[in-house]
Amino acid sequence: MKRRTDTLRPVFLVGLLLAVCAPLVFADAPLTGVVTGTVVDPNGALLPGATVQIEGGRGSQTAITKEDGSFTFAFLMPGSYTVRASMESFQTTEGTITVSAGGRAAVDLQLSDAMGGEILVTGETPLVNRYDVTAGGTVTQEELTTIPTTERDMMQALHLLPGTVNTADSNAGSRGYQPDVEGTRGGRVAFHLDDVDVTWPRQGGASRLQLPMFATAEVKIESSGIDAQYSRTIGGVATATLRSGTNQFHGELAWIGRNLDWNENYDLTPVLQPDELVSSWEFGLGGPIIRDKLWFFVGYGDREDPAAEVLFNGDPVDTSIFMEQEIVKLDWRPNATHSFSANYVSSPFQTAGALPVMAELEVTMVADTPGDFISANWNWAASDSLFIELRAALQEQENNFLPAVEPDVDPSADPWKPAGNNHVYNDVATNLFWNAALGANVGTTAFPRDQANLSVNWFSGVHALKAGLDFQQVEWQAQVQTTDMVIGAGYNPDAPGGFARPFFFREIFNTPPGVTVINPTENWGLYVRDRLSFDRWTFNLGLRFDNQKHENDIGVTVVDADVFSPRLSAVYDVKGDSTVLVSATAGRYMYQMPQNWSANFNTIPTGQRAFFRQYGWNPGTQAYDRPMGVRPPLAEDPQVVDPHNKDEFTLGVDWAFDPRWALKAKYVYWEQKDNPSLYSQVNAQGEVITVAEQNPLAESQRNAVHLQVQRRFQNNWMFDASYTWSKTEGTCMETDGGTWGCGAGSLFRGNGVGEYIDQLNPDSGVPWSVENRDGYLPTDRTHMFKVRGLYLLPLGRGHSLNLGAFFFIQSGQPWARIKEEPVLGGADTVAHFTEPRGNQRNPDMKQLSLNFEWQFPIVKQLHGGIRLDVINATNEQELVGTAGLDVEGEPTLIAQNYQTPRYFRIMARLTF
Repeated sequence: MKRRTDTLRPVFLVGLLLAVCAPLVFADAPLTGVVTGTVVDPNGALLPGATVQIEGGRGSQTAITKEDGSFTFAFLMPGSYTVRASMESFQTTEGTITVSAGGRAAVDLQLSDAMGGEILVTGETPLVNRYDVTAGGTVTQEELTTIPTTERDMMQALHLLPGTVNTADSNAGSRGYQPDVEGTRGGRVAFHLDDVDVTWPRQGGASRLQLPMFATAEVKIESSGIDAQYSRTIGGVATATLRSGTNQFHGELAWIGRNLDWNENYDLTPVLQPDELVSSWEFGLGGPIIRDKLWFFVGYGDREDPAAEVLFNGDPVDTSIFMEQEIVKLDWRPNATHSFSANYVSSPFQTAGALPVMAELEVTMVADTPGDFISANWNWAASDSLFIELRAALQEQENNFLPAVEPDVDPSADPWKPAGNNHVYNDVATNLFWNAALGANVGTTAFPRDQANLSVNWFSGVHALKAGLDFQQVEWQAQVQTTDMVIGAGYNPDAPGGFARPFFFREIFNTPPGVTVINPTENWGLYVRDRLSFDRWTFNLGLRFDNQKHENDIGVTVVDADVFSPRLSAVYDVKGDSTVLVSATAGRYMYQMPQNWSANFNTIPTGQRAFFRQYGWNPGTQAYDRPMGVRPPLAEDPQVVDPHNKDEFTLGVDWAFDPRWALKAKYVYWEQKDNPSLYSQVNAQGEVITVAEQNPLAESQRNAVHLQVQRRFQNNWMFDASYTWSKTEGTCMETDGGTWGCGAGSLFRGNGVGEYIDQLNPDSGVPWSVENRDGYLPTDRTHMFKVRGLYLLPLGRGHSLNLGAFFFIQSGQPWARIKEEPVLGGADTVAHFTEPRGNQRNPDMKQLSLNFEWQFPIVKQLHGGIRLDVINATNEQELVGTAGLDVEGEPTLIAQNYQTPRYFRIMARLTF
């Protein structure tokens, strides 16, 4: 399959963007921020005609206050700014303000009677903001540079924030690249890079595009109370902002060293730790091409995150992640009313997968996942109160899965023994897999996406109106195979059929060679929002319309939904000085159906929903030759379903009790109902078919309280502490291809006359898929406490010691024992909870990570640094994941199910 951006390189970016902007179809995350405010005289009267200047790293902009004394600056990159107001006969006044991506900040400046030539400094604006009512938070560039995280990328920074499940192993095997947020799975969180949605469409959430820490200016998450401009998420919106060029040249060259032999080993499941120094490199450079007009930033990273695993039979597996990252960003402001930006990011990674159920090296897979994206952005200040933004982007994502080891097949061996074939053998007595690659997607899947967005901002009196239109078009292009499977009990490669007790052989129907199966998806969004500010009140009234449409491989619609999502919020400024704010929000959020869902209804297999013919073991012939049934490709049009929604309500109090300190409290409640569900059914001909429905028994809800104390970065230090209490429960947990454990997902057995009856547990008389489904969900953590901080200690003569720390303690993950029950004559199984959901809890866990860096001057603006990171300094090793429950329902003893033991990372770098 030829990828559309194979020939793209940063040097061609600008020309290419100009060529493709016309056909590209609309990204929906705001990159820049807005600053508004008023200027008043010494008596508090509004002053029209005052000159206001805002100054940042890219120079300054100037505005004149309108008749009501107001001013507006739009399209500001995230960062710190100085705002200065002046007028003849008055003393000039200035203050500082911080702008975040997609945020609005306000500053009111009061001029004093003229005296002397000094500028009156009013200080920084409060840490609380009446325009920001979301739960979540922001990790600033100072924190990204200093505070240690498990790996050095934007995903790991999200673990520092309230409401995120905070450990590198929160999702076993993912190393924290999909943190669970506000009680929802990481696969339900939308991710944006600069102003572009880079969410992984196959899963409907998370991201396969990684942004390295050295190229990241800010990481932000909004997990509740989200504005109407965002959609297609029920878990929140995570935003990473690329660093940009400024009028000052800045750069970094860093070497990072790791060695597995330096680390502590796992106590219960030791892994191979070779004494080998692993090197990674980071380079970033930004600055002006033309001062005040044209800026650039380029970055390159060659990174290896070393890791290892040991399989059931003792085989060692190198599960290191390898990344090579290329970044180019250009920003152009030809005049005061127009600005343009263009980005290119390439972030492929490679790794070997080792799941708890993989018994030997031949079963493992190697993943190669290229990922590129380019975007263009145009901003136009049509007037001092009307601002227009147009964005366009295209993105390529691929998943290439190959067997790590090709099994040796002996043509002379018994074809039903492992030596004579390349089938995967599933031992149901141990829930382990042997002999060949365990993969439902061996081959290539690609996800090309085009998107664009048009938005209009209009500021008029007490109103701040915003309206926008966005569009996304994504395809799932698959050329994949699934391994045939042999099932039995007591795996023995020398026994007939490969087992002490052979059961059956499952022949998988695969994608024909050379055929690309395509599942298209389209998303339209239209929104309007009015933010009204008067007296001490600020209201945000928003309404969003979304259309979501998915098709199978022959163009049959399987999802077609029109959803209206109201978003409302109200904020009251108790003291009138923006230091004490009381807020409330209510809103509806639409679930983005993953493309895995539509692939369940393809007429040509893609590996997502296995179509198979099954044959039972015949002792007489010593072969699997007894026909047992078939799950054929789709035989009839599927039922069209609607994505489910999340309805949410929050209450909050924010108190800036000091110019540098703030206390924030927020209560969050949400509920989800009527999740679409998949299940299997047997028709009168004995065929197993896939059925979809809106499931009235599927529901989940969350109650949570967040408390947070913040100190802004000032005088060389900052501090942030948060506590979250939560209760997340229900009958349903979404999976990539639909839902799991949702209460009505029973398998049904045909009674021969076209009617269907539930498959019941013979002991209780309750359907297996319903029994014990209600309880705590895996995303729940009853208590979670986090502290992060940094301190830059001056040592004199340009030397400093930079200290960073992050500590958390949290309740363990809830889980329950599960058993796969055979049904339909052995042709399929249904997952059965043998105890109430969430009946078990992993132990509470804690972790402390530290870093120490000595920085020293070399020459002029060039500085050096030597740094040591200590991750999990106290070497905690609690069970954190339950991936791969064994046949007794207990977590498998494999390294990725436990906290990563203490490890070290060293760094040497040059900065200017």
